[in-house]
Amino acid sequence: MTLSRTVTYSKKKSKKTIILKGFLVLFTAFIISYLLLLFVFVPEREIHPFFTHHDGPLNIAHQGGYHLAPSSSIAAFDKAVEIGAHVLEYDLHITKDGKLALIHDPTVNRTTDGTGEVAAMTLAEVQALDAGYSFTDLSGEHSYRGQGVYIPDLREMLERYPDKLHLIEIKDTNPYERMDEIITTLWSLVEEFKMQDKVLIASFDSFILERVTELTGGKAATGGGKKETTFFVIAHKFFLHPFYFPKVDSFQLPLEQVGFDLTDQKLIKGASRLNQQVHYWTINDKETMVRLLENGAHGIITDRPDLLHEAIEEYKQSKASE
Repeated sequence: MTLSRTVTYSKKKSKKTIILKGFLVLFTAFIISYLLLLFVFVPEREIHPFFTHHDGPLNIAHQGGYHLAPSSSIAAFDKAVEIGAHVLEYDLHITKDGKLALIHDPTVNRTTDGTGEVAAMTLAEVQALDAGYSFTDLSGEHSYRGQGVYIPDLREMLERYPDKLHLIEIKDTNPYERMDEIITTLWSLVEEFKMQDKVLIASFDSFILERVTELTGGKAATGGGKKETTFFVIAHKFFLHPFYFPKVDSFQLPLEQVGFDLTDQKLIKGASRLNQQVHYWTINDKETMVRLLENGAHGIITDRPDLLHEAIEEYKQSKASE
């Protein structure tokens, strides 16, 4: 009886030893992999030419500067260029006749004097509407109503601003069955105007961005969709960043999401380490702008490019005097 118990105990002890040794081997392998990826095999992404045009933080005019002129109008973009914004940001929706209109919503209801879905209208029908009708300026006036403001299309944008950088968001409110048409039309225009190094394509939908990469042969600079952004944030928040392998060139982030502070310097430094950039949206007060600049933000998306221009200049002066 005693011998039987001794043998059973020895077998149990042997199993525990094997399990413990197995755990130690796996843990050691994990630590070695972690250190190798952290210090030796850094999975950095090659810097896309889009990000080589300017040193320092980017002033990204959201819809051209939505608080200063009607959303995504030529008036707004002209003002942004005059102010000195580095990047013109806008959204695309496809029209019935296959043109890419610069409008945030899938309908014209909110920003014009008309109604209807963009996808059910021709570009001519969309452009016949008053795109300055709903805009209210900083004084509370409808100063652009009845002034001939219209919704431009992508061809006009690239033709008019060939020397500016463009951040283009493909909205996931477009008809999904036409998504490949949108991407190929967009990239065809980019190639026509030879602006492959001046366009950054973004979307909240990771599938759209995967199609952008596929249909452009990986030549387009891209921003992270929800899925890629989630991987990036979790990896850096929980010290798993050596196991994050970048698939995009940048991230467009809010200040916080589901309780996570996304202005954490760990995220910005982590992106820089991998040759990626972090841009924050949509920042319209100078105090927050300054805080983000001091944290090392690579760019800020704003409705007030005038305020951001001042903040960047003041930030540069303060850095120069240190």
